[in-house]
Amino acid sequence: MDNLTLIVLFENKKDVGNDILECFVNLFNKIGISEKFLDISRPSSKKTIREIAGEIKMKNKKSYQIESVDKKIDIDFIYGGNLDCMLMGLGSKIENVNNNLDGLIFNLMKIDTFLQANIYNVQYSCAQNEIFYDNLERYGLKTQNLKVYIDKDMNMKMVDISKNPGRRADHKGYIELVTSPMYIGDKFIEYTGADIDNVKQLEWAKVDVVHEGIYRIESWPHPFDSDEGEQRMRQETLRKLLFPKLYP
Repeated sequence: MDNLTLIVLFENKKDVGNDILECFVNLFNKIGISEKFLDISRPSSKKTIREIAGEIKMKNKKSYQIESVDKKIDIDFIYGGNLDCMLMGLGSKIENVNNNLDGLIFNLMKIDTFLQANIYNVQYSCAQNEIFYDNLERYGLKTQNLKVYIDKDMNMKMVDISKNPGRRADHKGYIELVTSPMYIGDKFIEYTGADIDNVKQLEWAKVDVVHEGIYRIESWPHPFDSDEGEQRMRQETLRKLLFPKLYP
């Protein structure tokens, strides 16, 4: 199974870090994961995720990261920045975790500051958002059909990602990113002007109301992993409908 990443965005109105970690406690208990985790700032301290949830006070931190001892799970929190929000990221190399991401999101969306959630293929996202050509070659990522130019100031070969269907851009209050599946709330729609009614009319998009004011959009059977053909068309179509203020 491909490595997946989940990112979830919350309004930066209050510290919800402990609430989020409690959702992970419930998930790991459900699927039988009991790995110890490391606080990256104190890597000698190995604790369960519940112990960490009971101890940390993240309100005054700009970032916080923990990872499992076997390095198969990492959880990041980033506060503020260009987004002016709290961003939670989960990276997982464990199939049983990846198969239960929807259940985790269902609990996270009950936190009243929830804005959006996206699940994506790590390798595909890296290839779509890497601007340094040498890095693409170094990590064995796709280098065909790219718009490449030379940055004269740095004397480096660069990649123009502005037309990549899987590109990501951070804006105040939301992340411009199209994934399958993805979850958006009413507050996200207020920021972006997303045309959810027209998304519902797409014959290949499945839109469900999964919680009050929150929609789940599935536009491909699994997280996108191609920027060509039908996958490209669907990503580009959704981007225009979900971010009409950016693409009038």
